[in-house]
Amino acid sequence: MNGNTILFPTSLFVAILQRDVMKTLTLTQPWAQLVTLGAKRIETRSWSTEYQGPLAIHAAKSFPQWAEDLCEDEPFRSSLEDAGYPWKPGMKHNPQCLPTGQVIAVGWLEQVERITPNFPVVPIERAFGTYTPGRYAWRFSTIYRLATPIAARGSLGLWKWQPPEAFWNEIQTQYDQERASR
Repeated sequence: MNGNTILFPTSLFVAILQRDVMKTLTLTQPWAQLVTLGAKRIETRSWSTEYQGPLAIHAAKSFPQWAEDLCEDEPFRSSLEDAGYPWKPGMKHNPQCLPTGQVIAVGWLEQVERITPNFPVVPIERAFGTYTPGRYAWRFSTIYRLATPIAARGSLGLWKWQPPEAFWNEIQTQYDQERASR
Protein backbone atom coordinates (compact mmCIF):
# COMPACT_ATOMS: atom_id res chain seq x y z
CA MET A 1 0.00 0.00 0.00
CA ASN A 2 1.60 3.19 -1.17
CA GLY A 3 2.30 5.62 1.64
CA ASN A 4 1.19 3.35 4.47
CA THR A 5 3.32 3.42 7.58
CA ILE A 6 1.08 1.10 9.57
CA LEU A 7 -1.64 -1.06 8.07
CA PHE A 8 -4.81 0.34 9.48
CA PRO A 9 -8.46 -0.58 9.56
CA THR A 10 -10.89 0.25 6.82
CA SER A 11 -12.95 2.05 9.46
CA LEU A 12 -10.35 4.84 9.62
CA PHE A 13 -10.59 5.44 5.87
CA VAL A 14 -14.39 5.45 6.19
CA ALA A 15 -14.24 7.99 9.04
CA ILE A 16 -11.97 10.25 6.99
CA LEU A 17 -14.13 9.98 3.87
CA GLN A 18 -17.24 11.04 5.83
CA ARG A 19 -15.79 14.52 6.45
CA ASP A 20 -15.47 17.73 4.48
CA VAL A 21 -12.74 19.09 6.72
CA MET A 22 -10.11 17.45 8.90
CA LYS A 23 -9.12 18.36 12.41
CA THR A 24 -5.39 18.97 12.23
CA LEU A 25 -2.46 19.28 14.61
CA THR A 26 0.74 21.10 13.69
CA LEU A 27 3.94 19.59 15.08
CA THR A 28 7.50 20.83 14.80
CA GLN A 29 9.99 18.53 13.10
CA PRO A 30 11.35 16.00 13.95
CA TRP A 31 8.30 15.12 16.08
CA ALA A 32 5.89 15.38 13.13
CA GLN A 33 7.96 12.86 11.19
CA LEU A 34 8.41 10.54 14.17
CA VAL A 35 4.62 10.42 14.66
CA THR A 36 4.14 9.86 10.93
CA LEU A 37 6.64 6.98 10.93
CA GLY A 38 4.98 5.32 13.91
CA ALA A 39 8.21 5.67 15.94
CA LYS A 40 6.37 8.05 18.29
CA ARG A 41 2.88 6.81 19.20
CA ILE A 42 2.30 9.35 21.98
CA GLU A 43 2.41 13.11 21.43
CA THR A 44 2.76 15.05 24.68
CA ARG A 45 1.01 18.39 25.03
CA SER A 46 0.46 20.97 27.76
CA TRP A 47 -3.26 20.99 26.92
CA SER A 48 -6.01 18.42 26.51
CA THR A 49 -8.83 17.85 24.06
CA GLU A 50 -12.07 15.91 24.21
CA TYR A 51 -11.65 15.08 20.52
CA GLN A 52 -10.99 11.51 19.43
CA GLY A 53 -10.92 10.30 15.85
CA PRO A 54 -9.18 11.09 12.56
CA LEU A 55 -6.52 13.77 12.87
CA ALA A 56 -4.27 15.17 10.15
CA ILE A 57 -0.60 15.70 11.08
CA HIS A 58 0.92 18.93 9.77
CA ALA A 59 4.69 19.51 9.86
CA ALA A 60 5.32 23.12 10.89
CA LYS A 61 6.96 25.40 8.36
CA SER A 62 9.60 26.52 10.85
CA PHE A 63 12.30 24.09 11.89
CA PRO A 64 14.22 25.73 14.75
CA GLN A 65 17.95 25.10 15.06
CA TRP A 66 17.56 23.45 18.48
CA ALA A 67 15.12 20.94 16.95
CA GLU A 68 17.48 20.30 14.02
CA ASP A 69 20.29 19.68 16.50
CA LEU A 70 18.20 16.98 18.21
CA CYS A 71 18.08 15.07 14.92
CA GLU A 72 21.81 14.44 15.28
CA ASP A 73 21.31 12.77 18.68
CA GLU A 74 20.02 9.30 19.52
CA PRO A 75 17.38 7.97 19.34
CA PHE A 76 16.21 10.68 16.92
CA ARG A 77 18.95 10.09 14.35
CA SER A 78 18.63 6.31 14.09
CA SER A 79 14.82 6.41 14.06
CA LEU A 80 14.87 8.86 11.15
CA GLU A 81 17.71 7.08 9.32
CA ASP A 82 15.97 3.70 9.67
CA ALA A 83 12.95 5.25 7.94
CA GLY A 84 14.97 6.59 5.00
CA TYR A 85 15.95 10.04 6.26
CA PRO A 86 19.76 9.88 6.43
CA TRP A 87 21.78 12.62 8.08
CA LYS A 88 23.51 14.79 5.47
CA PRO A 89 26.28 16.54 7.42
CA GLY A 90 27.16 19.01 4.66
CA MET A 91 23.72 20.64 4.69
CA LYS A 92 23.36 23.79 6.78
CA HIS A 93 19.57 23.57 7.23
CA ASN A 94 17.30 20.53 7.60
CA PRO A 95 20.08 17.95 7.02
CA GLN A 96 17.60 15.08 6.79
CA CYS A 97 15.30 16.84 4.31
CA LEU A 98 12.25 16.42 6.53
CA PRO A 99 9.06 17.91 5.08
CA THR A 100 7.96 21.27 6.47
CA GLY A 101 4.84 23.36 5.91
CA GLN A 102 2.88 20.31 4.78
CA VAL A 103 0.24 17.85 5.94
CA ILE A 104 2.19 14.60 5.95
CA ALA A 105 -0.13 12.04 7.55
CA VAL A 106 -3.50 11.23 9.03
CA GLY A 107 -3.97 9.16 12.14
CA TRP A 108 -6.49 8.01 14.66
CA LEU A 109 -6.27 9.93 17.93
CA GLU A 110 -7.50 7.21 20.23
CA GLN A 111 -7.11 8.66 23.69
CA VAL A 112 -5.89 11.71 25.58
CA GLU A 113 -4.93 11.20 29.20
CA ARG A 114 -3.30 13.27 31.92
CA ILE A 115 0.28 12.28 32.73
CA THR A 116 0.83 11.21 36.33
CA PRO A 117 4.08 10.44 38.18
CA ASN A 118 3.50 6.71 37.50
CA PHE A 119 2.50 7.14 33.86
CA PRO A 120 3.62 4.00 31.97
CA VAL A 121 5.81 4.78 28.98
CA VAL A 122 8.51 2.83 27.15
CA PRO A 123 12.01 4.38 27.04
CA ILE A 124 11.94 5.37 23.36
CA GLU A 125 8.64 7.22 23.84
CA ARG A 126 10.09 8.96 26.89
CA ALA A 127 13.02 10.16 24.75
CA PHE A 128 10.61 11.64 22.19
CA GLY A 129 8.30 13.49 24.61
CA THR A 130 7.99 15.53 27.78
CA TYR A 131 6.28 13.37 30.38
CA THR A 132 6.08 15.89 33.21
CA PRO A 133 3.10 15.16 35.49
CA GLY A 134 0.16 17.37 34.61
CA ARG A 135 0.84 17.31 30.85
CA TYR A 136 -1.27 15.23 28.46
CA ALA A 137 -0.48 12.13 26.43
CA TRP A 138 -2.20 12.02 23.04
CA ARG A 139 -2.20 8.36 21.94
CA PHE A 140 -2.33 7.47 18.27
CA SER A 141 -3.45 3.93 17.46
CA THR A 142 -2.90 4.20 13.72
CA ILE A 143 -1.04 6.43 11.28
CA TYR A 144 -1.25 6.63 7.51
CA ARG A 145 1.61 8.48 5.81
CA LEU A 146 0.48 10.41 2.76
CA ALA A 147 2.24 9.35 -0.43
CA THR A 148 2.46 13.02 -1.40
CA PRO A 149 2.59 15.61 1.40
CA ILE A 150 0.24 18.55 0.87
CA ALA A 151 1.30 22.16 1.42
CA ALA A 152 -0.78 23.86 4.09
CA ARG A 153 -0.52 26.75 6.48
CA GLY A 154 -0.46 25.53 10.07
CA SER A 155 -1.93 26.95 13.23
CA LEU A 156 -1.76 26.55 16.98
CA GLY A 157 -4.07 24.11 18.73
CA LEU A 158 -6.42 21.85 16.82
CA TRP A 159 -7.43 23.55 13.61
CA LYS A 160 -9.66 22.75 10.66
CA TRP A 161 -8.08 21.92 7.32
CA GLN A 162 -9.99 21.75 4.05
CA PRO A 163 -8.02 19.13 2.10
CA PRO A 164 -7.65 19.47 -1.67
CA GLU A 165 -9.05 16.91 -4.08
CA ALA A 166 -5.70 15.08 -4.27
CA PHE A 167 -6.01 14.16 -0.59
CA TRP A 168 -9.51 12.74 -0.99
CA ASN A 169 -8.43 10.82 -4.09
CA GLU A 170 -5.52 9.22 -2.23
CA ILE A 171 -7.66 8.24 0.75
CA GLN A 172 -10.38 6.84 -1.54
CA THR A 173 -7.79 4.82 -3.48
CA GLN A 174 -6.32 3.39 -0.26
CA TYR A 175 -9.79 2.56 1.02
CA ASP A 176 -10.64 0.76 -2.23
CA GLN A 177 -7.35 -1.18 -2.13
CA GLU A 178 -7.89 -2.12 1.51
CA ARG A 179 -11.37 -3.44 0.75
CA ALA A 180 -10.19 -5.33 -2.34
CA SER A 181 -7.44 -7.07 -0.36
CA ARG A 182 -9.94 -8.63 2.04
